[in-house]
Amino acid sequence: RKQMQSRRGGADDARLMAVVAVRSSQQGRVYRLPSKADLAAAAAAEAEIESVRKAVDSVSGLSIVPNELIPFMSGVFNVPLYGHNAWNTLFSPRQTLALVGIFRKIQEAIQRLSLDNPAEFATAVGVMLGLAFDRQVDFTSALCSWWAGGEKIQHTFGRQALPMIWDFAECNPFSDSTGCWQGAFEWGAKVCEHGAESLERPGQAVIASATTHPLPDDSAQCLVTDPPYYNAVPYADLSDFFFVWLRRLLGARIPDFDAPESPKTEECCEMAGWDSKRYPEKDGKWFERKMAGAMREARRVLAPDGIATVVFAHKATSGWEALLQAMVDAGWTLTGSWPIDTEMATRLRAMNSAVLASSVHLVCRPRENPDGSVRADEVGDWREVLAELPRRIHEWMPRLAEEGVVGADAIFACLGPALEIYSRYSRVEKASGEVITLREYLEQVWAAVSTEALSMIFREADAAGLEPDARLTAMWLWTLGGGGNGGDSAADDEAASDEGDDEESSGGGKAGAGGFTLEYDAAR
Repeated sequence: RKQMQSRRGGADDARLMAVVAVRSSQQGRVYRLPSKADLAAAAAAEAEIESVRKAVDSVSGLSIVPNELIPFMSGVFNVPLYGHNAWNTLFSPRQTLALVGIFRKIQEAIQRLSLDNPAEFATAVGVMLGLAFDRQVDFTSALCSWWAGGEKIQHTFGRQALPMIWDFAECNPFSDSTGCWQGAFEWGAKVCEHGAESLERPGQAVIASATTHPLPDDSAQCLVTDPPYYNAVPYADLSDFFFVWLRRLLGARIPDFDAPESPKTEECCEMAGWDSKRYPEKDGKWFERKMAGAMREARRVLAPDGIATVVFAHKATSGWEALLQAMVDAGWTLTGSWPIDTEMATRLRAMNSAVLASSVHLVCRPRENPDGSVRADEVGDWREVLAELPRRIHEWMPRLAEEGVVGADAIFACLGPALEIYSRYSRVEKASGEVITLREYLEQVWAAVSTEALSMIFREADAAGLEPDARLTAMWLWTLGGGGNGGDSAADDEAASDEGDDEESSGGGKAGAGGFTLEYDAAR
């Protein structure tokens, strides 16, 4: 670390080790040592880099290469530990020159459009080119690795973090390979073209806080939301990687981008664990309060007979408890939960990591009267709730098993049916009048799911007398037998990547034939 800190992360004087090329006369990649011409090109970029970094952008008045500081966030922004203390240190000289060249061409295009077109049109085109440019930045940093399995460059955000890597790959933005400029803008263009052809009528997109929604009361019949997963991803801080460039490109035209960094104050994430100095107030209770406010607002805009789906995926029960408590407090009754495979099994985040194989879609309805007011006078009896819980789990678990849903996914997929019993009431009380908290109830849910799983594993045998170690072993083997996401996803991903661009394909090789798979940390 000390050596790297003195070299500001090492991107400026990194050593060119190899060149990857293609030949028209043969298939596949060609790997060779750098030639004198290759080394001379890299040296020429190094000679010019200081003048470029000192240059001031004529439009924004800022340094043309972002020089804002990178905050240290353990587990997310580890690069400051190795000297990458500003955004401009994340790019090698040649990468910096390429990005600045493309940046200036986009500025020229926007200015030319402004001469003969309405300002709104020029700004719209600038936004689209800005998005393509940020995609280019993602493939043009000193944190881009080389994927041996697919024989191509990986983008910066193989996972939602900026970790230090020791050997990086430079793309050629003027080629037609992965990471090229043509791919950067065509990827977005294809989405636009597909939408224009397939949509019968246009939709509307509005920027608003989830706690102050612009829709009127009871105006929606269906609501779908994919909220932040507790402390899983610090979205706003990560977005600064892109924002610092957009600030220079669009800040003079769009007020939202004329700021030193992306807005973070109201971001609904548990951030105290990531950075207690900058976010001391954003603990689990803060997340719970903010999420409850957002869910109350969602219930306000949904009709009393409407239906909502909340997507969530978190490996820790603390994250689930915070979300579920917020939903119950906001006046929702949960009626179902479905695990749906939404993530690539080969994405870097899924490799050797304690994450769910699927996202759990919680189905819920407003706990409201016909006039839209919350039903707040219904009290559940704790004994009746406890008696109904195992029956509901017994009905649900076999159905999940038939679909191949086991392990952590099955446990969290039981939340909907289990929580319907609890959340249909404004509160649940013991005979003494003591109110049962959601945490107490969830402990009963986890126990009921475990018991039902064991009874399924041992069929007609009595598993009640198993000691803790034996119960753990049985559950572990049950998870092992369920396999992973199924299919040869690594091979599918490699085939899909032949078009020159993909999002998060990491890891290599095809799955081995036969055997079992077990998600990392599933036993715990």
